[in-house]
Amino acid sequence: MAREAQLEVAQAFAAFCRAKEAHAALHQGVQRFTANITRDEASGTLGVDIDVWHGKVTVAVIEPGVPAAEQLLVGDAIEGVGGVHCDD
Repeated sequence: MAREAQLEVAQAFAAFCRAKEAHAALHQGVQRFTANITRDEASGTLGVDIDVWHGKVTVAVIEPGVPAAEQLLVGDAIEGVGGVHCDD
């Protein structure tokens, strides 16, 4: 891998680690919370992909820089959306 590409990967990983630490501090000791996520103006999406993991709806992917990235972590369980509970 070229030196420039290695530097970009290292910088992206460092930014990811800082963001993960900030999110973990945000959720520290919190079992449940309400997140109000708005659509990203540029893409028109929430910037979040969901999945079912061990029978629970969970956050699978969060696009960098979208509003959800400030409130959610990959692996967070989603209990409901818009007042509708996520059942099996």
